[in-house]
Amino acid sequence: MIHRMLLVHLGYSTLPTETPTRTSASTMPKLKRQFMKKFKNSSFMDVNLHALFKSAIKAEDFEKALMNAIVSGDKTLTVNKMTFKNRLSSQQLHHKNKLNVLTTFRSIDTLNKGNSAKSSERAITLRQVHPTGTGYMCGITSADTGVKVGMSKQLSVSADITSASSSEVLKHIVLEDKQLIKTEAILQDMTLVNKHNLHKVFVNGDWLGCVHDFALFLTIYRKKRRSGEIHLYTTVSHNIAANEIHMWVDSGRLVRPLLVVSNNMAKKGYTHDTFRQWISLTNDHIAQLQARKIDIDDLARQGIVEYISPEEHENTYIAFEHDRFKQHITDPLHRFYFLRKSGSYRSNPIRIMGNSKRLATHCSWWPCYFIIHKWWIRINTIPS
Repeated sequence: MIHRMLLVHLGYSTLPTETPTRTSASTMPKLKRQFMKKFKNSSFMDVNLHALFKSAIKAEDFEKALMNAIVSGDKTLTVNKMTFKNRLSSQQLHHKNKLNVLTTFRSIDTLNKGNSAKSSERAITLRQVHPTGTGYMCGITSADTGVKVGMSKQLSVSADITSASSSEVLKHIVLEDKQLIKTEAILQDMTLVNKHNLHKVFVNGDWLGCVHDFALFLTIYRKKRRSGEIHLYTTVSHNIAANEIHMWVDSGRLVRPLLVVSNNMAKKGYTHDTFRQWISLTNDHIAQLQARKIDIDDLARQGIVEYISPEEHENTYIAFEHDRFKQHITDPLHRFYFLRKSGSYRSNPIRIMGNSKRLATHCSWWPCYFIIHKWWIRINTIPS
């Protein structure tokens, strides 16, 4: 594998179509000896790197070592009389064929552990999301047996992966915030952080300053996200143990839509006896989703849905079941942040589920069936 990459990169060859023959020659020691010999007697410009790599590195040695590292639970691996530490052994992977290794590394699991047909070209093709993509998934059934295994051990298919975005706009907004004590003032007296219990604010890992009231700061910027003042995919998380607020707009984060749960605590004259919480999703929204007149982003712009990343899940209290949410609609001790709606098949319509924290303002959905067909929704699950 490394041999092929080097040849293509150096322009000596194109992508090979055939596997080279096996060899039992020692790889790295031989390459090291040849380098020492050539560089001792010749200048760097006179050394033929292509010939050195070609004679010393064989692709299948590394491919074999990589496969052994994946499929075995051994703590040490021996390749060409050389011993390596297997850092993947902690994963406890016991799959013995190539396709199971691929699906395991992509967090996909099926109930069928047999070896028949799993390494077939048909099974691989059926699990591929798209011929140009690298991901493998089984949306509803196993690719080779047809067993309904669902989305076992992975996030909902409604999750998005964020693309690259500039953090300059968000940094400008945060730096203009009157609550922020900028780093210039903090660096003059570092004792201020502990003395006043300040919370550090980071944007894409860059420390911009500190704030006194972290709860107010979090509330304001989550409202900005709902109103569209900052990007819909912005992560606003609070590390309670470290007294840090992290805001992320970088690429590669998983975000999924959750239904926002609202309450009347901010109203004038509020008492615990009058507490009530609700979601803004209505039957009209459901009908428009079914007709494909709107999508989730439209609901996010209206403040009905909010995109939450796994890091921010630590700061949320999500209702797992719609029935549980209805039981606590008037209970101020169960103020949900989110309510998660999930749905998979026609026989199992969308239901409401959730995650954990003390105050609640959201409600999430998990449309497993979303990429296969349109939403199948039982209208009477939506509270009036």
